[in-house]
Amino acid sequence: VRAELVNRYCFDGAGRTARDSVGSAHGELHGGARLNGRGVLLLDGNEGWVTLPSKLLSPHDAMSLELWLTWKGPASSKWQRILEFGNATDYLFLTPQAGSNPQTLRFAIANGGPEKLARGTLPIPVDSKIHHIVISYDPVLTGRSNLYLDGSHQASGSASIALADFEDEENWLGRSRYESLPF
Repeated sequence: VRAELVNRYCFDGAGRTARDSVGSAHGELHGGARLNGRGVLLLDGNEGWVTLPSKLLSPHDAMSLELWLTWKGPASSKWQRILEFGNATDYLFLTPQAGSNPQTLRFAIANGGPEKLARGTLPIPVDSKIHHIVISYDPVLTGRSNLYLDGSHQASGSASIALADFEDEENWLGRSRYESLPF
């Protein structure tokens, strides 16, 4: 098994392009999304999001997604999307708060059937601090997904959906395909 960095979005610069500093899979900013010129993507929580190219995940056997974010809530909001990739039946998402009680960090993936999920023990805190999130998903070697928040293992779940069977056609940061959910 060979691990390699395939895409990296540093959010450097300005303008409406999220540059992939490792490959050529650049993204496009929409609505109230903007780059602050210091490596930070700002999403306005109202209508801002980033579109990434299709087929970022499906060519690979396994994946790790790593991100740093400051989530400003509101604390009462559930199911906002940090990211959502896929289409209407094949999708994966990461949300800072899901469920009823307690509302916790959640990663889920589905391909036309029930979701395979890793549900954390904590939500992402609503504060002004930068938080580190890692998702590992390996249907080949371990058959597990793992979710980490600030270096602490939050959850493990089944990774039984092959990424090659996953249709990652619409890949977004900060947006859900469900119009009723907040940005």
